[in-house]
Amino acid sequence: MPKRKVQIIRGSYYIILPKHLCDAVGIRKSDTMDIEYENNQIVMTPVPSSPKLDTGAASQPDHGGRHDHIHA
Repeated sequence: MPKRKVQIIRGSYYIILPKHLCDAVGIRKSDTMDIEYENNQIVMTPVPSSPKLDTGAASQPDHGGRHDHIHA
């Protein structure tokens, strides 16, 4: 299990997520995450992107409706 140190910038805490974990659950740059506190753990879940209007371009993945999450 990878370990990361908690950092702080301007009063906010952050942690860098390992790429292989983000890839495993489909997290991409600029994705929105739900963050909850459950059973003494922080749980982060990718928020599926909303469907976009068809403009002829390929749409972004919406994580396939999966409910993958990362426990911190």
